[in-house]
Amino acid sequence: MEPTVSGTAATQWVAVVVVALLACRFTLSAGAAEEIATLQAKSAAGDARAQALLARAYEDGDAGLPRNYKEAARLAHLSAQQNHPYGLFALARLYQRGKGVVGNEEIAKGLFIRAREGLRPLAEQGDAEAQGSLGVIYLFGWGVQKDAELAFKWLRQSARSYV
Repeated sequence: MEPTVSGTAATQWVAVVVVALLACRFTLSAGAAEEIATLQAKSAAGDARAQALLARAYEDGDAGLPRNYKEAARLAHLSAQQNHPYGLFALARLYQRGKGVVGNEEIAKGLFIRAREGLRPLAEQGDAEAQGSLGVIYLFGWGVQKDAELAFKWLRQSARSYV
């Protein structure tokens, strides 16, 4: 039986898990150029997951790609048009932060709600990226009521996948 954590203890654990997840964000191996080339080819062919992952890489300036919010928004929008939860989440973050798009909290909230609906089944199937994104949604209350216990649950499961 898993121990439950609530209140301040949950918030502290969630903070620890968030730090661990940030260290594990979409970072590619030494063969990053090959992986990026593969994602770019899939993205050009309309693969929504590849579009979302590239959007995150451009947003963060990760995997050897330059930080480019306009390209991140373009790719996230393409992915979100296909209702891919990673794309919805990426686009919501861009609207929330006003990066590559005109900031709009209402649009961001609606996108987070749609992302959560798509992330939950993926998270329940063990998708670590979906678990982490869902945990962050609950941690910060993006489109939902803040819920430290649910955030802890999903972030812990995600972190376990990276260990």
